[in-house]
Amino acid sequence: MAKTKFYCQCSLQKIVRRDPDPPAEEVRGTCKRQPKDTIKTTVTWLPLKYALVGRWLKLKNRDTGEWEDHWCVMSASEPRPAAVVEAMSRDYLNQRNVSDV
Repeated sequence: MAKTKFYCQCSLQKIVRRDPDPPAEEVRGTCKRQPKDTIKTTVTWLPLKYALVGRWLKLKNRDTGEWEDHWCVMSASEPRPAAVVEAMSRDYLNQRNVSDV
C-alpha cells in the first residue's frame, strides 16, 4: 500500500536588500527588515516536511530556472492529501462556468 503524501498551503516571504550592508547571510536567521528593503511574498503548496513556520527554504524561479535562497515560511494551512491538492489545482479553469461573472 502506497504511503499518502500530504501538502500544506504556505505563505512565504523573502527580504530583498537594496543596501548590501548587512549581508543577507547575517540576516538569514531573522525576518527583520531594514528601511530600504522590500519584501517578496508568494503562496505555494509545500510537502508537509517543508511546511514548518520559520523554516528557511530555497525556491526555484519558474521564469529563470534559478534557485533563490532565503525564503521564510510565514504560515501554513492544515495538511491535505496530495489527491485533494491535485484536484483543486485546476479549479480555476471552471470558475467562469460556475460563477455569474
